[in-house]
Amino acid sequence: MMDPLESKDTYFFSASRVIDVASDSDASRKGIRQVLAGRSRQSRSTSMLVDSETRTFPFTFDLGVNQRPGEILPTTIHPSDSKSLAVEVSYQVVATWEPLKLTEKPSLLVVPIIVQPDPDFHSLDGSQSSWIEIPLRSQRPVPVRCAVTLPNSLTFSRTSSIPFFVVFTTTPRSPILAREIAGDATITVSVSSEVSVVEDILPTPTETQESFWSDHSSDSRSSRLKTRVFKRIRSKTSLSSLQSPVSPPPRSTSQPAHPSSSRTVFSDIQTVYHGMSIGFPKRPRHSSSNTKAHPSLDELRSLPDGLYKDKIQLGRDILTSFNWGGISVKYYFEVSVLMGQDELRAKILLRIT
Repeated sequence: MMDPLESKDTYFFSASRVIDVASDSDASRKGIRQVLAGRSRQSRSTSMLVDSETRTFPFTFDLGVNQRPGEILPTTIHPSDSKSLAVEVSYQVVATWEPLKLTEKPSLLVVPIIVQPDPDFHSLDGSQSSWIEIPLRSQRPVPVRCAVTLPNSLTFSRTSSIPFFVVFTTTPRSPILAREIAGDATITVSVSSEVSVVEDILPTPTETQESFWSDHSSDSRSSRLKTRVFKRIRSKTSLSSLQSPVSPPPRSTSQPAHPSSSRTVFSDIQTVYHGMSIGFPKRPRHSSSNTKAHPSLDELRSLPDGLYKDKIQLGRDILTSFNWGGISVKYYFEVSVLMGQDELRAKILLRIT
């Protein structure tokens, strides 16, 4: 039986660069090899600096570049809260020295790196033009209209908060019904995260699959440079989903097109926030630049009958939204207004950076 605390690694991003450092100077090659290996002694390194010139080979990787639109590369995440997702997203750069002479041994250097989100991003908090109103739906017609108002970008930093408003209006206007709803309605607001891993299935003959896997296994050098994600999955989901094998990362070279389908090998939903309120505690007021001017009758009629206002504080320990290589993390804002036997609901996709 598989231990539910057993870790599982899933690779979702890989990039590689090959640098030709061959030259006529054998001493230069040995010097670079010893720097990568990190095993040179002080006496030998001193002599190498005297005998050979240190050579540098710059390289770059394009992070966040993908052929399919809408895919977002996740940032580094190491959950510090035991209540959060037991998931870790980590990156590393692997430098491999492969000597020309067969008598020499290759060297390997692994360097962890951190991929950070945009530190200058902040959620919008202000002008009327920066808000979007989303209606709540019911299964049957009701004499009430409800809506939730959010910043129109629907994008929030992990270090920021999510401000929102929930309003209702009776249709047609009914002061008696409005007072009843304002005092007795139940407002429920939640933010949840959905983590899923989807892998492709190739419905091809056995020999085609064997050829496909042999192509991947032959590319052992590039497979060393991979990003690790989901390292310590301790989800409460079924063990059968955790035991499903995960496909290795796709090669950068083009493969023949095959008709394919996909299946979900892992899925987990966690509640990030859950709040509830009885009634709409506030009555909306019309804002006017002239504080002494009394609002007109038409302005008063255009106001909702009730207002609920709140703010949800996020945290650094949650994952950022991303969708890459079959692995996705999505966040949903859900709001419900319960009035007797009738319920109005809305579910909105958010982006957390």
